[in-house]
Amino acid sequence: MIEWDLEPDLVLYSTMIHLLVEARKFKKVMRLFDDMTKRGKIPDIYCYNPLNKGFCDMGLFNKAWFLQCEMAKRGCLPNDHTYTILICGMCKVGLVREAEKLFSKMQELGCFADVVTWNSLMYGLCEAGELKRPKRLFHEMDMGRDKNPNKYQILHNESLETTVKELCESGLVLKECEILKENADIGVMPNIKTYGILIDAFCKEGHPDQAVVLFNELHLKELSPNSITYEILINGLYKAGREDDALGYYDKMMENNDTPSAYTCKLVMIWLCKKKKFVDAFNRWLSYLKSLGCDGEAIKNIERHFEKGEIDNVVLGLLKMDFKLQKIDSDPYTIWLIGFCRAGSVEEALQIYNVLVNYNINVTAPSCVLLIRCLCKKRRLDVALEVFFYALSKGFSLTPPIRYQLLRSILRSMPRFEHRAASSRSLP
Repeated sequence: MIEWDLEPDLVLYSTMIHLLVEARKFKKVMRLFDDMTKRGKIPDIYCYNPLNKGFCDMGLFNKAWFLQCEMAKRGCLPNDHTYTILICGMCKVGLVREAEKLFSKMQELGCFADVVTWNSLMYGLCEAGELKRPKRLFHEMDMGRDKNPNKYQILHNESLETTVKELCESGLVLKECEILKENADIGVMPNIKTYGILIDAFCKEGHPDQAVVLFNELHLKELSPNSITYEILINGLYKAGREDDALGYYDKMMENNDTPSAYTCKLVMIWLCKKKKFVDAFNRWLSYLKSLGCDGEAIKNIERHFEKGEIDNVVLGLLKMDFKLQKIDSDPYTIWLIGFCRAGSVEEALQIYNVLVNYNINVTAPSCVLLIRCLCKKRRLDVALEVFFYALSKGFSLTPPIRYQLLRSILRSMPRFEHRAASSRSLP
């Protein structure tokens, strides 16, 4: 353009500044400002705001304030967007008090606080643990909208989510329901995240029935529950002792081709193992692997091993899949090992333990403790000692109760295990 004697205007300059700021090339931005001055172009607010945002995003508030002074010298007054940029930046780094002062100054100057400004300040206050102030801000915003509908924009989903979460944490679930209804009446529909917060609150307060009702109403709101929403409800139902309902929602999630998170699947497996439903727990994990698109033929082979009771081959087959994907997840094996120990199924637990040790997969300290306890009850003291020394070799600090239980078991069987009893005297 310069070679063709075309004079760039402010719109082009502001566009170039915006792009350079996004690329974090601040030196080039400053050279561009100098070029504007040389050409007799006075930077306007649309040139300064992108630079302001760039400084704030990087936490360079000293430069942002210096830029405000530079703007004032050139007679360029900050607008609503300028204040919003500064307030957002301050809240992100925890400068909530400074953000509040700037917010008050903004209102004194008659600047319009849009929904992003309100959201940023409320979110910052919630993150700082100031839970009462966001409530007042919400009501101020709501009252301002009622007095002058054009002055404030209607609360949108992000600020609604923040307010809902804050009220849930305060135990005001009924108040939260009122806010959801009021916002629905004025055309602001909460999204799936907002409902997830409310479902979680009902579950934590011991009202799983209300959580289920709210969950079932989602399709009426044209909302589809995601894995997180399912996870919240399933966890709440399990804690309330409604295991069948929880499993029903898990299966419904699978039927809807909504792949559960690994956490959700493991959660279901833990509860199933506590009820000694190992087959169901095993099948849930294989179904999860299938939903991820894992090798179908390998999964069929694993299923055949499980039907034959070959737990070691099952674990070995799953580990081979993990090695192939270069992602080792030992949680399922730990869940099964602990489950078998609690059920008193020593042989199955030992098969899992041996495969993990042979393939250098760490066995957790709780698994070792439960396995030692189980082996002591079955009088498998030689193996119990092996597990004990394995735990020590891994640096696990085993508590006195399990050490005393192992020592008592050895002493009681001294006629048959004199050499083992002698070695137990050196136990830490």
